[in-house]
Amino acid sequence: MKVAIFIKKNELTTLHEEKAQVVVFNIEEEKVIGVENISLEDQHRKSIENWLKQKSINKIYLSEIDDHTHQKLNSNGIKVKTLESIENDKLFKKLALIIT
Repeated sequence: MKVAIFIKKNELTTLHEEKAQVVVFNIEEEKVIGVENISLEDQHRKSIENWLKQKSINKIYLSEIDDHTHQKLNSNGIKVKTLESIENDKLFKKLALIIT
């Protein structure tokens, strides 16, 4: 499983935030086996769905998302978690410790 966290200044941010970083975790058997820190280029921001699919990302964490984009990502098999839904998310809490 690959999980992407969209951050800016160590806080969750949106998909299209300028100067945002994406931290991608490769997870197997509940263990992080790889971490990649990516700065999205403009061409990837225009087609974020394609970029996520190319990177084989299964789940993303971000601050907020509009309903249309959320539905589009879900239909492509990408789970979306926002600030509202991660209060008790054990995986996010573990990954956040690695980032900070």
